[in-house]
Amino acid sequence: MRALAALLQATLALATLCSAQAPLRWSELPPLPDTPGFGGPFVGVLDTALVVAGGANFPQAPPWQGGQKVWYDDVYVLDEGADAWRIAGKLPKERAYGSALSTRFGIALLGGSDAARSYDDCALLSLDAAGAPKFEPLPPLPVATAFCAGAAHGDTLYVAAGSDRGELTIGFWSLDLAATPRQWRALPTWPGPARHKAVAAVQESGRGPCFYLFSGEVPGRDAAGDPTYDYRTDGYAFDLATETWRALTPSPAPVAAACAAPSGQAHVLVFSGSTGAHVFDPDPRPEFPQKVRAYHTVTDTWVDAGAMPRGLVTTSVVERDGQLVLASGEVRALLQSLSVNEALLRAAGVPKHAAELIHAPAIN
Repeated sequence: MRALAALLQATLALATLCSAQAPLRWSELPPLPDTPGFGGPFVGVLDTALVVAGGANFPQAPPWQGGQKVWYDDVYVLDEGADAWRIAGKLPKERAYGSALSTRFGIALLGGSDAARSYDDCALLSLDAAGAPKFEPLPPLPVATAFCAGAAHGDTLYVAAGSDRGELTIGFWSLDLAATPRQWRALPTWPGPARHKAVAAVQESGRGPCFYLFSGEVPGRDAAGDPTYDYRTDGYAFDLATETWRALTPSPAPVAAACAAPSGQAHVLVFSGSTGAHVFDPDPRPEFPQKVRAYHTVTDTWVDAGAMPRGLVTTSVVERDGQLVLASGEVRALLQSLSVNEALLRAAGVPKHAAELIHAPAIN
């Protein structure tokens, strides 16, 4: 079956998610053209245009069959009302697994990696009058980092460091895009271990806006030198006014490499995520959880908020016209097969219409 990449769109009333019973109505957007899909793409919104740029996959075969991982520099754009994506141009270099934050100045592309190294490079991506991508350089991050966690509040970007070629990097920084000159500012780091593949969002807390950091993965080695992976459930809130951290109620399960978005006045929705339960299982491993969780920032509690047609990790969720859009990503470690569902998710059943997606950026 021909490989297709697809986008999932969650249609929900962003201001009215109040309980675990609030339905998520999913629909399919046009598939990305001529690609098996991507892990770690840069995803954002420019006005009403969706943008997917970069990413990585195993286009020929999974790694245990000798497949080689490939990084990409293509910039795809889905214009409002269009029924197909267009390839608008190229990134300055092949890149994946960074952070993409949509702002009024453009989509901030922060860090990431390719086959050889991690990067501290940052830039604002926008579109010129002809619809082609253009790039405005931003100051580099203080360290090169991939699998970082970022979120924006107004014109200010916040980024928690991830890793550099598997070695954890340490730092938490902000950059005000409206300031002159623009420069990264070091902020206090959270009162927990360094990690990569953490999950981030900015939301109101009842006492002002906070940067929320959930879960993540802490790689290590045991006494014999074999790899270990600590999948975290701890979470922290950084008060943007007082610049202080506080610990949160742990998530019910790890949600490493998930994506998150604020919803309404006091929820953060967390989509899927890796629990680490199958990190040492033989390939192909089970698919990632379909669960959507909601964290309440005032009551410091977690509830189940529905399900996704398929779990997705190493991608981003963005808001466009009051709807949340998840683009590509991974549904299974190393080898993914994604059934694209269009349904109102209720207990009565889920009508399905499927397309196969095979791609394989490694995630545990």
